[in-house]
Amino acid sequence: MALLIFYHIVLIITTIRSIIILKKKKNKNNLYIYLIVTFLVEVLAIVLQEVLNVENTDFIYKIYGIFHIIFFGYYYMKEFPLNMQIFTKIVMFLSLIIIFFFSKLFSNVLDDRMITVIGFFGVTLSFEWLFVKLNSPDEKKIYEDTYFWITTGLLFWSGFFILRQLPRFFFIEKDGGFSQIMRTFFYLVNIVTYSLYYISFKFYGKDNE
Repeated sequence: MALLIFYHIVLIITTIRSIIILKKKKNKNNLYIYLIVTFLVEVLAIVLQEVLNVENTDFIYKIYGIFHIIFFGYYYMKEFPLNMQIFTKIVMFLSLIIIFFFSKLFSNVLDDRMITVIGFFGVTLSFEWLFVKLNSPDEKKIYEDTYFWITTGLLFWSGFFILRQLPRFFFIEKDGGFSQIMRTFFYLVNIVTYSLYYISFKFYGKDNE
């Protein structure tokens, strides 16, 4: 419970910081939108579980997963050359097709296809950005780029999302204790991810120099 509370605190601080920095400068970097939606989703899940006694809130995270793919798809495309933008659109389109037509979108649980697609899309975007960045001449050090920290966070989260989510149904049925450990560990993953997003704001001004 303490770790969950700490995760929410980190999310709130990061969201507020993003609004102050990104919205104030009115730049193309719209990460604050993603963070606000994430915060609202977490609040809604808490209200449904704690106030309305709704046991399963996976349907919220299904909608959030679709938003996650669309947001980061367009978020990164503006940083890519035309050929990479086309590739990203194709991957995003195929990802959404799989979710809408080949996953259990209207069931009460996140199925393995949707989990895999969300994680795979995040990993793909991260490697795309790294490929473009490493093949583009730039006087700045890579860690001085806002997108480096966001990409690191996205890659970290996407990889552990797949590792945590795919076996969760087996371990819930066979080993509830291990499932709880994995859930707790993923809170740490979330904390690290949003901390990396927070660090990215330190270099935000340098993107415009």
